[in-house]
Amino acid sequence: MFLLWLSIGLRNTELRGRTLDCIRWNEGEVLVCKSLRRDGYSSGKVMWAPTKTEKGRVVPLISPVLDVLREHQKEMEPQEI
Repeated sequence: MFLLWLSIGLRNTELRGRTLDCIRWNEGEVLVCKSLRRDGYSSGKVMWAPTKTEKGRVVPLISPVLDVLREHQKEMEPQEI
């Protein structure tokens, strides 16, 4: 997550809202169209929300970031026993 934050400069809420389905693997891009925001400071609850500008955008990813994300995706796949 830290590598992604450093490499593409998303807002914190946008970064936390990234899921693997937001990545366009073949194009080497990430779609930014949602964010994950806290519902107040005391409740600790989070909710999906639109981006600050309420507009989606596409951000290019550099190869090292794509490699790390692919590795993460493999780690998240269910393992056969």
